[in-house]
Amino acid sequence: MKTYFKITQYAYLLIALFLTYETYRVWGDNKSKTILYGALALMGYFMFFFKRWYRKKLERENPN
Repeated sequence: MKTYFKITQYAYLLIALFLTYETYRVWGDNKSKTILYGALALMGYFMFFFKRWYRKKLERENPN
C-alpha cells in the first residue's frame, strides 16, 4: 500500500507539471484554456503535497 501512495503522489506531480507547461504554451492564445489549465495545475500541486503529508502521517501512526 505504501508503494501505491508514493506512485499516486508522483502521478499528481507529473500531471501538474504537464498542465503548467500547457498553461505556458497557450498563454496568449486562449484565455479560458489558460485559466482552466492553471487551475488544474494548482490543484495537482495541492494534491501532491496533500498526498505526501497524508502518506507520512500514516507512516508515523502505523510503522509496520
